[in-house]
Amino acid sequence: MAAGLLLKLVGFCFWAVFWLGGAATVSTNAGGEAAAAAVVVDARSAIAVTDEDFVCATLDWWPPDKCDYGTCSWGLATLLNMDLSNKILLNAVKAFSPLKLRLGGSLQDVLIYDTGDPRQPCTPFTKNSSAMFGFTQGCLPLHRWDELNAFFQKSGAKIIFGLNALNGRVPMSDDSLGGPWNYTNAASFIRYTVSKGYDIHGWELGNELSGSGVGARVDADQYAQDVLALKQIIDNSYQGHASKPLVIAPGGFFDAAWFTELISRTKPNQMDVMTHHIYNLGPGVDTHLIDKILDPSYLDGEAGTFSSLQGILKSAGTSTVAWVGEAGGAYNSGHHLVTDAFVFSFWYLDQLGMSSKYDTKTYCRQTLIGGNYGLLNTTTFEPNPDYYSALLWNRLMGTKVLSATFNGTNKIRAYAHCARDSRGITLLLINLSGNNTNHIYMTSKGVQPYSTKKEGRRRFGRIPGLGEEAQLIREEYHLTPKDGSLQSQHVLLNGNVLAPDANGEIPKLEPVQVEGTQPITVAPYSIVFAHIPRFYAPACSLRPLFGWAVPSRDRGPIPVDHPGEETIPAHAKLCVRLSPVWVLPQPIPAFPSHPGPGKNQLLVWRWKNPRPDGSRVATRSGSTTRRRFEVALRRGRRDAEATATARRSPPAAIFSLDSAVLQEDGKEEEPNCLYGCFDRLLEIDW
Repeated sequence: MAAGLLLKLVGFCFWAVFWLGGAATVSTNAGGEAAAAAVVVDARSAIAVTDEDFVCATLDWWPPDKCDYGTCSWGLATLLNMDLSNKILLNAVKAFSPLKLRLGGSLQDVLIYDTGDPRQPCTPFTKNSSAMFGFTQGCLPLHRWDELNAFFQKSGAKIIFGLNALNGRVPMSDDSLGGPWNYTNAASFIRYTVSKGYDIHGWELGNELSGSGVGARVDADQYAQDVLALKQIIDNSYQGHASKPLVIAPGGFFDAAWFTELISRTKPNQMDVMTHHIYNLGPGVDTHLIDKILDPSYLDGEAGTFSSLQGILKSAGTSTVAWVGEAGGAYNSGHHLVTDAFVFSFWYLDQLGMSSKYDTKTYCRQTLIGGNYGLLNTTTFEPNPDYYSALLWNRLMGTKVLSATFNGTNKIRAYAHCARDSRGITLLLINLSGNNTNHIYMTSKGVQPYSTKKEGRRRFGRIPGLGEEAQLIREEYHLTPKDGSLQSQHVLLNGNVLAPDANGEIPKLEPVQVEGTQPITVAPYSIVFAHIPRFYAPACSLRPLFGWAVPSRDRGPIPVDHPGEETIPAHAKLCVRLSPVWVLPQPIPAFPSHPGPGKNQLLVWRWKNPRPDGSRVATRSGSTTRRRFEVALRRGRRDAEATATARRSPPAAIFSLDSAVLQEDGKEEEPNCLYGCFDRLLEIDW
């Protein structure tokens, strides 16, 4: 039997099994080199939500003579010395639109700012083996800060600045550093930054001073007082501004008792973000790093940290959110040809997927450039494989995180999100096996087979989770190492090497289109992003809005969860969704001119019959008065999402700014069903 036919038969069996309520793993050959399995995605609701700019990277302060294990890997690639005119650097940051950049690291707590205080001369870092981290106190000249901000503005980066938290500390009997933070230099620097109009997304206090610390430590009680002092400085410095930067702390390794005390002692004026660092692979000199990266049990170990931190935040009843403020995997600058090679994308993308499941809002990779773990090469600035992994995540994985369960080998890591700026979902599959090719099918948990009412008949006949008319196409992005070497610093996307062009432009990341009925093929030691646009995912719809056209003015749309809050201008170009699963997929006027005075009309839209070329036109097909709708509501026939809004304009239609992200369900040959679906939404017989 031909392999292709066999896979199709396997796929048919899989869908039959899943549809009837089971799950199985099927091998396509006796040797186990190719296997069929399934990912079950629960798209009924999101399990977590990330920031829009979830992907973040760091820039550090190390001088060129920072060396680890006899290797000096930082060069001219840090905040004080990197070439800000490099085209690849600029384009690499711009490609994220925007990229969060966290400025900080070990030396930030021995860095002062040149604000003109003669008592603190601005001198560079100097190597000194007896000093903390091997360097004397250094300084950021204000002219360099100006140059950096010119680059940040040009590249569109969002900046988080890590402040020196050790000024004024004195040694304590328990080997910690105590006494209040001397914030004079930091406050002066913040005021200068504000006076120049530089946009700072957040100010972070200290680096790795939590718990037992790294180099130094500060007790949580004292740290809490210092965080409150920073918050007061920011409030004072940004008076009159429309928004204020985030207050972020502590930027250290997770210690449950220390973090719990910090969050408790900063109430009620808590910080906005609690950051922690991850170097779970151990020292960069470790010769077993690749073994750890390819071990699913080892990767699973970090889940406990994410879970514990979320538990602390939830128990505290705080609005503070969690970020990973710095993560390089292997400390002491990483390991050349491991943390800057293709193999590290397995660890990195797994970290992005795992952390997002635990409601981590932002994940900052150590580093954008510098050391042996940069997204960019330290000397050439050319992107390492992880740069493209990060960029694909940024462009394909939306903010809403879905539960994804892989029913098969533990060598496959599976993560699912609502698609970014598009409809459907994006699935990330990571194959840690160097031997097995996996043919992966998808199904959706908890979604019933498709049904409609038509002429008194109910029809069933759809595989759960996939839009019937467009199961046919999905977009796939396959990442593999050049020449098959896990330690390659070059990555292939769908078989093509990714590299900037002669002008330093980042290459386009183009998918391959695959027939949707086919399984997703995940080759050995490869990574796949699969965008499935017609996967029925209720969790991925936009926030419902409603609105009424009234005499002489338009009102709405208004969020259902905030009635009365007008968020979109009248006559905005919107898409009108007339039920949870039907949309008009191109923008149309939601509020056209009202036909006459005294009639509050709810507008209903439908398709005209298809044109000869297959295209369709959306037209207004009817309306009802507010009074008639309210009568229907009193009969108990109302939309389930409309609670708490009946006293105002009831949500009888749902509007959205972006048609691309709305789900469409239904048959192409039933263009007029939109009008009929509207009465199903409201359960009103017109």
